[in-house]
Amino acid sequence: NKVKEEINSIIINLNETTLNNISLIEEKKKSLDKRIILADKKSAGLKSVLTGNNQYNNEDILLNSNLKIYSPKDIIKQNKKNIENEKKETKTKTIDDEIKNLSIIEKAIFLLKKGWSVKDIQKKIGISSGELELLINIENIRDLAYDL
Repeated sequence: NKVKEEINSIIINLNETTLNNISLIEEKKKSLDKRIILADKKSAGLKSVLTGNNQYNNEDILLNSNLKIYSPKDIIKQNKKNIENEKKETKTKTIDDEIKNLSIIEKAIFLLKKGWSVKDIQKKIGISSGELELLINIENIRDLAYDL
């Protein structure tokens, strides 16, 4: 019986992990699809300017953000910003997903183990520094909190 329960628990955990991974992949796919569409628009605008088959006048190109012509340096900077923003969004979403069903103390312990500062944990779970310090003392997890 215990073996069956453990196997069922493992299967449930695998299913939850799989669903989480699928949703992350779908989000990435949507993001990539948007980028492809934007790149196609910019490419079409650039080609029309370079070939002289420009259906837009120069003022339209400058005013229409979908047809802007970017220098390679600008493109690299924008790509770096986009990657950083996606990392932040993904990190936030996954942490939120991981802690959404936890109690306040479980959230605090989880975030401490992830290396979060006490100040960041307070903001994330919405409690005061005194409350968090009390929880840390009650649960005897002061060694996890590096900034107390």
